[in-house]
Amino acid sequence: MLQDQTFSLLTDHAPLNEMCARSYARLLDSLGDQSATNTANTTNGKSHNLAKAFSKHSPYIIAEYLSVQADPISTISLPALKSALRPGLFSLLDICGEHERDMLMSAIDTSQKMLLKTLYADWAKTHRYTGR
Repeated sequence: MLQDQTFSLLTDHAPLNEMCARSYARLLDSLGDQSATNTANTTNGKSHNLAKAFSKHSPYIIAEYLSVQADPISTISLPALKSALRPGLFSLLDICGEHERDMLMSAIDTSQKMLLKTLYADWAKTHRYTGR
């Protein structure tokens, strides 16, 4: 399973306090920033989109969040913490492609799938860019 292959970013420290949750969400939001580029390590003058490079790793961070939420002891149940983490998670969903979401859905258990479907539906309803 996906949890067996990941290293713990959140589980050992869950549940977070609100200040840590906001800082973590800000970090995730900056990692998913579509406009961030790296020009420092290029030899041919091309810039590299950091969000595109990070998109392959974002399912693992989402899986870590889902494993915390599915755990009855370390679950993040306070509404303030959930709302603090939501922008960062939405930013990760922004950069996840269809293949990353499919990989994530195939690697998590049933309770985590329900959590992911709820998170994805909230993202699609309130955050996803639709062009309007």
